[in-house]
Amino acid sequence: MKGLILKDFYTMARYGKTMLALIGFYMVLAFLGQPASFVSAMMSFLCAMLVLSSFSYDEYGKWNKYCLSLPVSRRQIVGGKYLFALIMLVIGLALGILGGYFLSLTQDISFAEEVLPSCLGGAVAALFMLAVLLPLMYRFGVEKGRILMLAVCLLPVILMLGAVKFMEAQGIPMPDEATVLVWLKILPCLVLAGFIGSYLVSVAVFMKKEL
Repeated sequence: MKGLILKDFYTMARYGKTMLALIGFYMVLAFLGQPASFVSAMMSFLCAMLVLSSFSYDEYGKWNKYCLSLPVSRRQIVGGKYLFALIMLVIGLALGILGGYFLSLTQDISFAEEVLPSCLGGAVAALFMLAVLLPLMYRFGVEKGRILMLAVCLLPVILMLGAVKFMEAQGIPMPDEATVLVWLKILPCLVLAGFIGSYLVSVAVFMKKEL
């Protein structure tokens, strides 16, 4: 398992300069007036995109087919990818918190009340995105997975806007602040449970897939 994770890190090392350039780009945006909370939250998404990019290298190099010739099970291959995803999200969260803290010193915003919640929210959103997309990558491959990624990103927004319109049309009052705070505390647990379920789905898909 350790070797599988290290393989992904070695593969993604070539993205290091690109990653640093993107981080620098968002830092410049922050100094030009973009809220530090937004820039910090984007760090988790950047790291999540690296996880998805690793599938391209696996597919191009026929890694999974080669890996199965080694004493490694399909369950371990999927598990290694999911652990790599979690590690990358932790790195993205750490970068967001660190960068957000220094940016908050240059902007008139509260780190504890604005930046930190945005970092945590970005990490949860990125975890949800991976929970949905990773099984799709295993099932449909990289090319179709990229197309489906757009739908995955747009679907929550469409559902949220539709729910608001429906509540307004039916005269249903919007949730009060206390209810929203309760759901915000529950949501990370639900997303984490969904990520575990996503792993089980990916294992089931990969076990049946012909390479």
